[in-house]
Amino acid sequence: MFVWMRSQLLDAENWFKFGCSVPEYDGYSWPFGLAIRKIPTPDTVPYLTVVDGHFDHHTQCAWQLPWHYSRVRIQTAPSRSGANFLIENIGHWRRTPSVYEELRRLMTDRRIYSTEQKRFILTPFALIVQHTIQGAYRPLAVIGSHIVLFYTFETFIQEWLAAQAQKDGASFDAIAAAYEHLYTNAWPPDIFPDDPAQFRLARLLKSPPPWDEIRTTAETFQIRRSGTGPVRTARDLRITLYSLRLQTHLSVALAAACYGLRNPGHIELPSALMSLSTSAPTIDELAPAWLRHMVGFYDYPAECERLLIALARKSGIELSAGPRGVPMSNYIQPRSEAEAAIAEATLQFRRAGYHESDVLALDRYRWSLFEPALDDRSVTTWAKNATRETS
Repeated sequence: MFVWMRSQLLDAENWFKFGCSVPEYDGYSWPFGLAIRKIPTPDTVPYLTVVDGHFDHHTQCAWQLPWHYSRVRIQTAPSRSGANFLIENIGHWRRTPSVYEELRRLMTDRRIYSTEQKRFILTPFALIVQHTIQGAYRPLAVIGSHIVLFYTFETFIQEWLAAQAQKDGASFDAIAAAYEHLYTNAWPPDIFPDDPAQFRLARLLKSPPPWDEIRTTAETFQIRRSGTGPVRTARDLRITLYSLRLQTHLSVALAAACYGLRNPGHIELPSALMSLSTSAPTIDELAPAWLRHMVGFYDYPAECERLLIALARKSGIELSAGPRGVPMSNYIQPRSEAEAAIAEATLQFRRAGYHESDVLALDRYRWSLFEPALDDRSVTTWAKNATRETS
């Protein structure tokens, strides 16, 4: 499987620093697994300015469990045309429905072969399309996969607002209808153009959240950038929580795509994290599918475990229970540069007792990621409890 990456990114630090009235987004496209962190070579130098390094790292971390549980061989694509697995990060979409309609049209119209069939899989904040084909002398197979991720700091905030709105008595229909398609892939991630106090989901809450803690503005940017102490620590932990959620959602999408690779024909969904259709979902169908885990429709960690177990069994992988009862597969040696990048990816949040060779430390989906509120006190408490639970 040859993997290619695509992303849109806002350099938010320069946007604030130079006071531009309109943020400028850059587009990036690069082969996954490129050894850009090593000494540059003539082959890698051209890519040093076209890689979204933060999303590249998130993807390396997100691949770890699907790679362990599927044993799928992951390689660096020699070119975009030579890739059969595309991961796309939506980083510039501000409400306009036409953005999704164009993406939906492209995913629907694109064909690798005229006789192929398509299937679409929704997972939390991701859409997957897979192309399948069967020839006269070849079995049915998946010949191409495309994952589109819709998860930025605005999504992170709206996820939490959905849970808070339900606690305040809002119906799920009202919550799903209030969700807004706002995606700014920025670095730092908590800097984005829109005021979250004006989000429609925020209006469903009985009392306003402490927005001055949750979002960094032009006024607070320099203070938080150069400051130390509890405020800076809480901001760093909040960004870590966001990063871990992003990696977990992307990991689920990758596991679902790998499960599809092992099931090119009729696919029985092993987890409530997945929904399947033969046509691309409409824009109105996205939020009701994406927010279910935040309002109690299912248990995210349990469904994630079911998906990984099903993936391993379809791949012929034997599982055994680890010290915490989590079924795990044996460690796999990297077989390519791309797999080496996955194996070497380090976690941004190191829990007490973590060891480099402990594959159990990869189960970030069990770290109570969707329970804490986003204020300073809550994220600090979450970090302490997550560490204490694994000491």
